[in-house]
Amino acid sequence: MKIIVQTTLFIALFVSCSTQNSTASEKDKAVMFKDWTLNLEDMVLVEDLGKEPLNVVWTVDSETTLWDNGGIFTGDSFIVYHEDGRVFGQIYVEPVMEEPNTVVGSMIILKDFSGNEVLWTCNPKPPFFYGRNAKVIFDEEKSLLFVAVFHPIATGSGLACLDAEYGHEIWRADVEQLSVGHSQYKNEVFIRLIDDKIVMAGDEAGGYYLQVFEAVTGKRLFSGTNKTWDGN
Repeated sequence: MKIIVQTTLFIALFVSCSTQNSTASEKDKAVMFKDWTLNLEDMVLVEDLGKEPLNVVWTVDSETTLWDNGGIFTGDSFIVYHEDGRVFGQIYVEPVMEEPNTVVGSMIILKDFSGNEVLWTCNPKPPFFYGRNAKVIFDEEKSLLFVAVFHPIATGSGLACLDAEYGHEIWRADVEQLSVGHSQYKNEVFIRLIDDKIVMAGDEAGGYYLQVFEAVTGKRLFSGTNKTWDGN
């Protein structure tokens, strides 16, 4: 009798878990950032979470930031890993100089693990958005690199998709900027590949934004910006 009861309870628990997992998978995926919750299915900000159950797949505010170490920046490279843990290479963002002391943008360079051998350089015309730091997503299956470029003490950011093997630019996103004038500033950018979309969040001293782009084409699907000060 005891065995029958245990078996019945196990079956009931299994059915309950399966139903819950099925229900969770049927919910629309969403991203949370500050006071925004974005439904990634219909690209609409959700006003009342109680009326629209969602599967939150990314909470941006939980990400580790450059400023967690007190704003002490130790370098301008980003190590890219294979799924099995091997190092694919290091991404460097370096300035493009049109003439001495005149920076016109950024180039993206892939070096080996040591940082000594250049594997490829992507320096298109016009150059990428000027920045010092990068956030990188490596889609190993499709051999793509999604690179967000920004400067930790200046407004704005850029986003591009590159061929991981040769560094060719595939697309460059039209990122909506806050364009905040300032004298003292801080800036952080986060990106995440969710299904067929690149979600980009920017947290700046003068405001914040959340934008979504097609991973294949770079087409902007959503943009929400909140500019809180001019900071002249």
